[in-house]
Amino acid sequence: MKIFPILFFVFMAVLFCTNTAFATDECTQRQNGTCLPGCYVSGSKCYYCPKGTYSSKLGSASCTPCPAGTYYHGNGGVGCYKCARGFYAAGTGNASCTKCPAGETSPEGSSSCAPCPEGTYFNTSTNICFDCKAGTYAAGTRNMSCTKCPAGTFSPEGSSSCTPCPAGTFSPEGSSSCQECVSGTYSVGTGNTSCKTCPAGTHSAFGATSCTPCEAGTFSYREGTFSCTRCYQGYYSSGTGNTSCTPCPAGTYSYETAATSSASCKACPDGYTSAAGSSECYCAIDVDCSRIPVANGICTACTCSSNTTCTDYSCSAGYYDNNGTCAKCPAGTYSSEGAWSCTKCPAGTYSAEGASSCTTVSCSAGYYNNNGTCTKCGAGTYSAAGASACTTCPAGTYSAEGASAYTRCPAGTYAAGTGNTSCTTCPDGYISEEGAASCYPRPTEPVSCPNGSTKSGCCCVY
Repeated sequence: MKIFPILFFVFMAVLFCTNTAFATDECTQRQNGTCLPGCYVSGSKCYYCPKGTYSSKLGSASCTPCPAGTYYHGNGGVGCYKCARGFYAAGTGNASCTKCPAGETSPEGSSSCAPCPEGTYFNTSTNICFDCKAGTYAAGTRNMSCTKCPAGTFSPEGSSSCTPCPAGTFSPEGSSSCQECVSGTYSVGTGNTSCKTCPAGTHSAFGATSCTPCEAGTFSYREGTFSCTRCYQGYYSSGTGNTSCTPCPAGTYSYETAATSSASCKACPDGYTSAAGSSECYCAIDVDCSRIPVANGICTACTCSSNTTCTDYSCSAGYYDNNGTCAKCPAGTYSSEGAWSCTKCPAGTYSAEGASSCTTVSCSAGYYNNNGTCTKCGAGTYSAAGASACTTCPAGTYSAEGASAYTRCPAGTYAAGTGNTSCTTCPDGYISEEGAASCYPRPTEPVSCPNGSTKSGCCCVY
């Protein structure tokens, strides 16, 4: 009575094994009586190759273990698949690949994993190490994320550290490059987070490491000047670093511009006079005469002599002499007291009608100074407050009109080139990281049969 249960158990085990795909399963598919690839001959029968092995030829006498870095997950394999990126298979005869631990990855067909190197980070969704984006860094290995570069530094893509900005430049946090100090500003040393404004009496070009004093015969009356202005006729400046020019005294004149000394001021001839800062003399007139400027050196409105008692006057600041009448300077110009003409405001400044000086324009973020007018930055560009020009958005970013900063493209999109106004969705089968300038193929496992065969169920048929 005790033998029967034992025999029944053995019978059921044999029945189970012959009806499931184990190494001892008989392979009934043949070609002209010969075992197909994926099977092997044992005696007069064919059997499926077990998991982790394969046979690629007709009539194979044995199955070959899948080499390291490859696998076959079922029975009847005709070849082995390479492990996908981020997976590995150590040794031979593997039926599956193992996922690399966090912080490590592998190329396709690997038998082991390697730590993510410096300047890269581990992406948990793809099991792949990616280069840190420009403006970030990752020191050491097995990094799970990248860190933004602090202000005053920068980094290219794939960096393990950030580099201080050189003198004459600056950068905000997370910068891929340093920006030159704009004209009228400067920065000394390295690692600057902003640029300093040049004081009045000096000037600087783009990328300056110091301010240059205005030369003799020139001046700058305000801070942040990119060039010095030549002294007007009737004025001079000696030495360097002048914030204004000195007017020639009343009774003298000067035709020179950029005069460097009082020697340029010449005394008016007998019978003629001038206001301070004059470029010409006019007839010293009686109370019964009208004032007429000198024309070709001749005063024709009245007769003058060295002993004539004269009445002198000059136009107030903001006015100019218009054929004997003081008239207001038009908007966009200015004049000092006693001026014979109005001077156009320098670039980046403006004035109202009747102005004695010009006012500097400081535009809000998203705008730039366009010859004294704040103009909105176009789409694909951006600007900080006080900018004299808009900056083009780098690759992988975009901006709308009037933007104060660029926006990184979200994951799954990209923006090639510079000056983008929007991002493009990656095509099917491709993916991207945030701020990408291009997409890359989504990782897949290769599934193919040897040349000359086609897939049919478990096997490749020749």
